[in-house]
Amino acid sequence: MASARKRDRARKAKEKESESYTTENDSTPHQELGSVELRKLIEKRVNESRVSSSDVSFNELLDMYANKELVITPEFQRTFRWTPIQQSRFIESLILELPIPPIFVVEIDDGQYELVDGLQRISTWLHFRGKLPERFLRGQDEPHAGYDDEEYTPATISPEELIGEEEDENGDKSSEQAPALRLVGCEIVKELNDKTFDDLPFAVQIALKRYFVRMHAVRRTSYRDLKYHMFKRLNQGGSPLSYQELRNCFIRIVNDDFIRFINKCSANRSFWTCVKSISQNSAEQLYHQELVLRFFAFKNYRDKYVHDIGPFLDKYLEGVSRVGDLQLAFDYNQELALFDKTFQLLAAASGENTFRAYSPNTGTGAFRSLLYEAVSIGIQDLLPHFDPKDAKHIETLSTALENLKKDIGFRDLTTGGGKNTLPQLNKRIDKVREVMHKHFSPIFPLAPFKRTVPTKRAKQKQSKAKK
Repeated sequence: MASARKRDRARKAKEKESESYTTENDSTPHQELGSVELRKLIEKRVNESRVSSSDVSFNELLDMYANKELVITPEFQRTFRWTPIQQSRFIESLILELPIPPIFVVEIDDGQYELVDGLQRISTWLHFRGKLPERFLRGQDEPHAGYDDEEYTPATISPEELIGEEEDENGDKSSEQAPALRLVGCEIVKELNDKTFDDLPFAVQIALKRYFVRMHAVRRTSYRDLKYHMFKRLNQGGSPLSYQELRNCFIRIVNDDFIRFINKCSANRSFWTCVKSISQNSAEQLYHQELVLRFFAFKNYRDKYVHDIGPFLDKYLEGVSRVGDLQLAFDYNQELALFDKTFQLLAAASGENTFRAYSPNTGTGAFRSLLYEAVSIGIQDLLPHFDPKDAKHIETLSTALENLKKDIGFRDLTTGGGKNTLPQLNKRIDKVREVMHKHFSPIFPLAPFKRTVPTKRAKQKQSKAKK
């Protein structure tokens, strides 16, 4: 009997979570339509989809890039990550006239096209022709590693490189060009190895210039949200895009204000000091930008979090960017001030070890995303009291963070599986709030500490009081 009641409670809890997830991810009411009305609605959306397709030669693409008709912004999409071998084999495919995937662009101001999918291929062609900006290649030779439980290899990219070069007085970024690609690792025609474009026979050069690729262009007149969902569903080939790279691609199709804001925050010196223990590979995949998005999402939208972090972040990004029915308020100036102060304090108190877990053997371990979320959100209650220039505040915060990470209970909350739920998140944040309250109550006039998630003992008292 007891086991049956337990199974029933588990079933109801699962149903509740399922309902919550459905509400979070599909809150739009659906109107039942007849077949005629549905067909008309589909036709309307098809007519609003202004997509043109054409075959463009690689020589035309080079001219379009040189004349600024084709805009490539890897700081928003992804860094150029193909290795020389990957680049060489792509060029070999072109020489052998093998089929390649299409590229996707979106029409922006003055008839310009912005590249959304195809950065690796187009950049490889520019590199082979000696027209690739040198800044596209920075960081390619750095060792790669993962983050959290994987081998710790710190990121070495500077904030300026993460968001692109400083612009000159004409508004242009550094145009210093990298040396032309010299082929290496070609497998089918090995005789191509060690050759540049200029080393190829003239007939092969002409054939390469005239090689056509299919280009799909979404016009400015297209239905805004349709453009967004189209690019969101793109099946990316080659080296897979990270979640944040995909977000940057599809959200800026309709409104890039919030993405630009996140990009700016990710280059904040204090923030970068705190998160530079992420790996080089993670930084190149824009994980630092996802961390900024996590900060604002958990600070402002935490009650809608259920389990999966990806859909939760997508939903918040869409809401702030005013995509679809969800419209979330966001005061850019106020949020920027809170972000700056948060990471200025943490950088001064603990530096690059802020979000590195405590290790009994080495003292500091790898970067922990669970630690990042808990600490950055957990100190928000006391943020109005903090003075970043007060040495006592910084010293006390440093001690509090050190004691927090050594706490066995908190280490259990920030390691292992099964932690990606709202109750677990609230427990982590509450633990940070409790430790901060304990250390700063002698300094600040604080109200008695109150948990977000009641303890088991508190729940039992509440249950007895109701009876």
